[in-house]
Amino acid sequence: MPNGTTSNSSLNEEKFGELAKTHEVNPAAVEMDTTTPSMPDEPLPLDQLLAITNLNKNLDNKFANRSTQIQKLQSDVTKTRTRLQTLETSINNHGNSRIAEQESLCSSLQADNKYMKAKLEDLESRSRCQNI
Repeated sequence: MPNGTTSNSSLNEEKFGELAKTHEVNPAAVEMDTTTPSMPDEPLPLDQLLAITNLNKNLDNKFANRSTQIQKLQSDVTKTRTRLQTLETSINNHGNSRIAEQESLCSSLQADNKYMKAKLEDLESRSRCQNI
């Protein structure tokens, strides 16, 4: 083998190795064709097409997995948002009803207090009249 062919094949293997690392492909699972096409119009060797196809499948699988994970997260966020809105509504309604109860109780106590003051003043007045 001439030196040029050996260096080209080692360069191809290095490039594939780097590409395989970034896309989590086992380089041992795909054989490399050490022949380099002489013309750009020639079709790629079968092994390179297989490697590209495998990389494509891996990327498609990863995108599908990420898409599924994103959909699950969106569903979880939607469920959480719904629960939060329900809790906020419940707290507001409960708080409003408690405030209304407290205001009603306060009004009732004010009326009782007014009545008791009037009764106390009447009793004190009667007591003074009898002491004379």
